[in-house]
Amino acid sequence: MKKKKVPMMKTSVAVLKLSVIACTLCLGSKAAAQAGNVGINTITPTATLHVKGNGNTSATQALKLENSDGTNLLTVNDDGSVSGSAVANFGGSGGTGVNGKNALVKTTAEPAGANCANGGIKVESGVDLNGDNTLGTNEISDTKYVCNGSNGATGATGATGPMGPQGPAGPAGTNGQGVPTGGTTGQVLAKVNGTDYNTQWVTPNAGGSSLPTQTGNAGRVLTTDGTTASWTSSGASLTSLNASALASGTVPTARLGSGTADNTTFLRGDGTWQTPSAGGSGAQVALIATKTTNPQVLALANGVNTGDLVTFDNVVTSNTTFGSYNTATNTFTVNQSGVYCIQATVRTPDASNPSQTPNQFLFVDFDNAGITGINTMLTDYPVANPGNFPSGVKGKGFTSVMMYLTAGQTINIKGLTANSGTLSQGLSTNGTCKFMIFKM
Repeated sequence: MKKKKVPMMKTSVAVLKLSVIACTLCLGSKAAAQAGNVGINTITPTATLHVKGNGNTSATQALKLENSDGTNLLTVNDDGSVSGSAVANFGGSGGTGVNGKNALVKTTAEPAGANCANGGIKVESGVDLNGDNTLGTNEISDTKYVCNGSNGATGATGATGPMGPQGPAGPAGTNGQGVPTGGTTGQVLAKVNGTDYNTQWVTPNAGGSSLPTQTGNAGRVLTTDGTTASWTSSGASLTSLNASALASGTVPTARLGSGTADNTTFLRGDGTWQTPSAGGSGAQVALIATKTTNPQVLALANGVNTGDLVTFDNVVTSNTTFGSYNTATNTFTVNQSGVYCIQATVRTPDASNPSQTPNQFLFVDFDNAGITGINTMLTDYPVANPGNFPSGVKGKGFTSVMMYLTAGQTINIKGLTANSGTLSQGLSTNGTCKFMIFKM
């Protein structure tokens, strides 16, 4: 920055001189004859001429000079302001001051560290003492940092974009290996060596016996002992039979497996006829757990919340063959692969205004993937306020899904208040909130 000398007004000296003149005019020989300090409106003057005003604003004046025409030459108000035609003659302009030194600013990138956690810009400033237009180390008088902010949370995944246009057709491929030219009637194509597609036409070796005549042998089976072939009506010599090769007819049940084949038996996978055991097992209970503690209030379904973990602390029954339930994490871990039916139901007490009791939206979370997981099963969203239900059961939630699961997968229940503005009542702890899993 360059400094410029500002003209100074010599007001104070002129005012003092005029004050002395005014006082002399007013007091005459009395002022001149009196020794020591002279005071006007004060009995304790502290200067050769001490004039004390009657106020401290521009409304009152401490000193005023006029000419014989009554023109205001100089008026000094009690707030220090000055007016009058003589004021224009006070002082003069000073000489031009020398140029001041330039101020310089230097910016550099600041790496992440103690000054800026996420990096930023270092700003150094000072006066260019040597006039080289470069801010030297000894010229830096102030250092500041403009730091980068921390990264925000990752946004939600956007919608899948439209399919792009079909790309241009690729270049034509090279011609494949064709069948060798030549060959005569009766010749066959054979490999020359192990190289792919290296084939040639060859004449098969002569020899071997011809097949027995087929006339009069409809429905019979052609068998051989390794040397000769013959037609037979028995299939006793068939040790390996591909059922898909049977174009017509049936195979006797006795030939399908061992044991007695009748209307009371079935053919097992091990090739035996077996009488079935009485009754079937059907679906089996893998878990029934209820809530007896922690009357949870589920978060609002406001477009941001992703669901609270619903706790079930009391295991009523479980079958460790199918899986195990951890009450600390409220998670069921599958032990046996298969199809499972998962159900959950919750209730809440009615609100003080029963018709304003919100429902709960429940969903099954597989492998703790959350509400956006590819396997998470989202059932229908319930009505917000079931005002037409009987008292005592207005607040409720339910979900039921079927899913094929493999050993090691996990299951838990999550939920939200089915309302964006009014929280639900706390979940009931009287056993009506249940988590149930059935192995189908």
